[in-house]
Order: sequence, then structure tokens, then C-alpha cells
Amino acid sequence: MPGTPYSVDFRERVLALHDKNGWTREETAENFAVGPATIYRWLALRRAKGNVDPLPHRGGPGRAVGPKEEPLLRELVDEKPDRTLVELGVLLAKRIGRARPFGEATICRALQRLQLTLKKSRWSRPSRTAPTSSSGGPSSRKKPRRSRRNA
Repeated sequence: MPGTPYSVDFRERVLALHDKNGWTREETAENFAVGPATIYRWLALRRAKGNVDPLPHRGGPGRAVGPKEEPLLRELVDEKPDRTLVELGVLLAKRIGRARPFGEATICRALQRLQLTLKKSRWSRPSRTAPTSSSGGPSSRKKPRRSRRNA
């Protein structure tokens, strides 16, 4: 993944020396420890725009569950709040006609945007405490053994 762009000052100095010394892109790249493709892009940028300012970030891919799908997701949660993320991903994909189900992380992010917390039914304790075995049967507790020396 690309990091922070090189400064405009650095780009201009590199290309100025490239032009002054008549170096190839590979020689320029080697002298400044950058890739030859970087020099090629800077030269193309200078030809096209007249400067070597970095291009703005293009935003990346859009959301998988966007504004059109969010109301459907809300309906699915309202119908049955106990559904898991996997179940919601499969059902939402079926509703919109998508071949593959949505991933758990995608559904989780969409639910967070909708400010819906996904909680399973609460586990509750039994209403009363009752013995787990009948009182008439033999105990499962072992009796302590006596030493043979004392016998």
C-alpha cells in the first residue's frame, strides 16, 4: 500500500537533475532510491499538468451495504432481532439478488452505521433452584479410603 506521497520539492529536484544530467529513468531512480515507475509517473504528470503535485486520493471502493440496502437490513433486524451476522448477510444478499452473501464484518459495519446493536436473547437463570438428582439414590461422592497400615 502506498504511504505518504513524496514532497513536491523532492519531486522537482529529482526531475531537475534527471533533465540536467540526461539520466535515464532507471539511473535517476537508482540515484534517489525510488522505483523507475515513480520517475515515469512524475515525468508523465509534469507533461500532462505542468507540475508534479501529487494527485488527490480517489476514495477507494464504495460500501457494499449502501443507502439502498440499509433499509432492507433494518427490516431484517426488526423482523427477528436474534439473527446472527451470517444469517443477516445471507438474507440480505437473497433480498437484493446478489449471488454471494455479505461478510460478517460488512454487516457489522452497516449495523453500526444504523446504530443497531445486535444482541442475542438474554440467557436467564431458572426461576427456582431445584435439586439435580433424586434424594433417594446412592451418592456419587466417594468415601475416603482407609490406610491398610491402620486396619
